[in-house]
Amino acid sequence: MGLKFTHHSLTDWDYPTPGPYITLEQYISPPSCLAARYKSGVIDRQGWAVCNLSPAYNIYDGRIVSYLRFTAPYQRNFCWMFRMQALPSSPTAPPSNCYFYGFFPTTITLYRIGTNIASYTFSPALSIETWYRFRATWWQYLQPDMTKMCRHTLEFETSTGWIKIIDKGESINSFATSSINKIGFIVQHNSIDKDCCLDNTELWKRTE
Repeated sequence: MGLKFTHHSLTDWDYPTPGPYITLEQYISPPSCLAARYKSGVIDRQGWAVCNLSPAYNIYDGRIVSYLRFTAPYQRNFCWMFRMQALPSSPTAPPSNCYFYGFFPTTITLYRIGTNIASYTFSPALSIETWYRFRATWWQYLQPDMTKMCRHTLEFETSTGWIKIIDKGESINSFATSSINKIGFIVQHNSIDKDCCLDNTELWKRTE
């Protein structure tokens, strides 16, 4: 895929106030991870975080790899946003002018500008309070008739390796010619007094 870079602190992200935060309580690799928090019946820290490192300004072909830790069984805890044209309008606003994956413990859905274009259902649902690793990749290619396509794959890591759970190609190739294609997350938390977390996140940019 070419260039790879990782997040290490909140200085690597644009985010609202108070927004997501760095927690020392949960992580894959010490000392911390990016999280949303719900404490004592109040949503305390959550929202979007968009990478502000210069290599991430225009990733039209790329990859996200990250561990996720769900805390609510039937609620969307995460969105992975890519080819993003603008920041969300508020801390908890869903992304609109971009592609994004919405992650539930039961289902994962790929959206293009709010339109559902692919999904996968887990049966049984993923366990709560357990770390899972996912890998999303998107790239452009030409059909034999020279139609330019955009392919999306989402993979799930198991004890035996990566399993492809979404594989979608389509001729609609939104934002392919844009000079701004940002990448980031929404981290949401709406129940129980625990942290909803991402860790060991890798962002990849195709350079060839």
